[in-house]
Amino acid sequence: MSNVVSERPAREGGTPVRETKLTVFASAISEEAIHEVEAVLRSGWLATGPRVAAFETQFARYVGVEHAVAVTSGTQALELALAGLGVGEGDEVITTPLTFVATAHAILNRGATPVLVDIDARNWTLDPALLEAAITARTRCVLPVHFAGRPSEMGPLIGIANRHGLPLLSDCAHAIETGYEGRNVGGYGVANAYSFHPCKSVTTGEGGMVATNDAALAERVRRRRFHGLVPAVPGSGWLRDVTGPGCKANMSDLQAALGLHQLRTVEERHARRCVLAERYREALQNSEAVELPAPVPSSQRHGWHLFNVLLVPERLRIDRRVLIEAMAAEHVEVAIHYRPLHCLTYLQDRLGVHEESCPVATQVARRILSLPLHDAMSEADVASVVTALGRVIGYYGC
Repeated sequence: MSNVVSERPAREGGTPVRETKLTVFASAISEEAIHEVEAVLRSGWLATGPRVAAFETQFARYVGVEHAVAVTSGTQALELALAGLGVGEGDEVITTPLTFVATAHAILNRGATPVLVDIDARNWTLDPALLEAAITARTRCVLPVHFAGRPSEMGPLIGIANRHGLPLLSDCAHAIETGYEGRNVGGYGVANAYSFHPCKSVTTGEGGMVATNDAALAERVRRRRFHGLVPAVPGSGWLRDVTGPGCKANMSDLQAALGLHQLRTVEERHARRCVLAERYREALQNSEAVELPAPVPSSQRHGWHLFNVLLVPERLRIDRRVLIEAMAAEHVEVAIHYRPLHCLTYLQDRLGVHEESCPVATQVARRILSLPLHDAMSEADVASVVTALGRVIGYYGC
């Protein structure tokens, strides 16, 4: 990407690069998927039923585990998995600050305390070198996040967790297709929690999944997701007992019908996003105002939920907020993922953390920018983003 001053950006009165707005995220829902959802509406069975069961089976097969339990959101998946692992009042759960606040809320909702361990500067996930020092007598779980689709360092993390007798539960909200050392990250650890929000590569509108090889854990999650109900008499559909706590978090067949179709095309769509990501890397590799993240090793697989770059403040005469406004004027939406947990007011007050508690995450978060990357995009869309970014940087650069 050229760093020379280009034509006047739209924010300064120029003509926008794009005629229509390109969003950071967009769901690509095919006509076939719509017909499958319509078939559920016509079937008369809308709640949890055969399509949920099929979705659970096929999702478990895709990520490489024996059991999957479909729920209403990724947040519920995390919270129910933590509950199934026995995490509760007074416990500590070690996690990363570079994640959506749902990760922290799931821990707090169990009465436990999130303990934030800084990220590795290269791959932006929980730093294994800092993990052991954070473990205390109150630690009950290690919860890494595969940020943006980049796999966490599962080998070292699991090794440390195992030495201390701790379960490892991954937040896989960004990582349906992500791989580590030749297999899907879903096969690592005691359990994994997924999100099917509309911005994810497999969507059910809203939804989530707990994936595990532990049959007993899967059964605890399954019972808890629907008020703790179990048959009072074996084989009885309506005579039920309640043997433990529960909530209302079961997925509907309407949601699962969409998820089933999305899952069938997940590899094809991931391959397209890989191409788009490579086009970004090719176009931006020589920019002086934009730094690309390190590529993942060949033994790992990037899920490409997000395409992030780091801005180089010394090469810009504007701050990130103005750059975002300037890109919006070109009809290109860009975003920030995320303001890290230790910089959020509520968690600072609740946990006693501050911006320097996790300095690497703080520095990354101050510079990070997410460019559009989703299944509805074309290579021409990527080119328009690069053109818009080049125009903005060229005009406001130094």
